Amino acid sequence: MPKMEFKGKLPPPEEFKRMLVEAVLNSNPVEELLELHRELQGYETKYGLSSEEFYEKYNRGEMGDSAEIMHWAALYQSFLELKRLLERALIRKAVMEEVTIAV
Repeated sequence: MPKMEFKGKLPPPEEFKRMLVEAVLNSNPVEELLELHRELQGYETKYGLSSEEFYEKYNRGEMGDSAEIMHWAALYQSFLELKRLLERALIRKAVMEEVTIAV
């Protein structure tokens, strides 16, 4: 996901908006998904659980609420959401191409 870091105070609103637009335009959702996956793999190796198994246990309250556990849960939620968005975009693209070809 696009990252913007600021030391001290935020820039003026116009500059902030320009920076935000630039960060979004330069983002690559496939690379972001892969980056999230790599980070999830680190937790999976450390805890000996797949992220899916972890998330089921987390939702049942079996994983505690340390900062690391909360971060893993947030990463997995982000991963699932980005994956869903990419899948929808790819399906939409495929359907539009089929409709265009049929017409």
